[in-house]
Amino acid sequence: HDATTVAVILGMAASHIGSRDASLLRMCGCHIPSMLLPMYSEALEVSGPVQSAAVLSLGLLLARSAHRMITEVLLAEIGRRPSDRGLQDREGYALSAGFALGLVCLGLGSAAPGLADLQLHTRLLRYVHGGPAMPVPGVAA
Repeated sequence: HDATTVAVILGMAASHIGSRDASLLRMCGCHIPSMLLPMYSEALEVSGPVQSAAVLSLGLLLARSAHRMITEVLLAEIGRRPSDRGLQDREGYALSAGFALGLVCLGLGSAAPGLADLQLHTRLLRYVHGGPAMPVPGVAA
């Protein structure tokens, strides 16, 4: 069942790359517990591969958009600490979030409109090399 879900989510997003299709964005969002209200995310059990596919699909749907909210969410997901509950394949999920972030900012570099205050380059280097945590503006810790 998971393989079918992953295939449908990625296939739909790939066939609508860069479209920002609202119904497909909602479909992806409902498979990403961190994008749901706590009362829903605690009751919902979504496998790691499905979560990873949904995160990557956000990047496909929002390719080259520099979408501020999704950029903040993806940064938080890349830097999220492993926890006891939920996601088993933390590295695969972080990799999917990284690919999605790259797609959202594809070709825009540091000139991405409205994202300068996020200090993407500095923050991503901090994730790689370590150092004190940098809070993501607009995202609750």
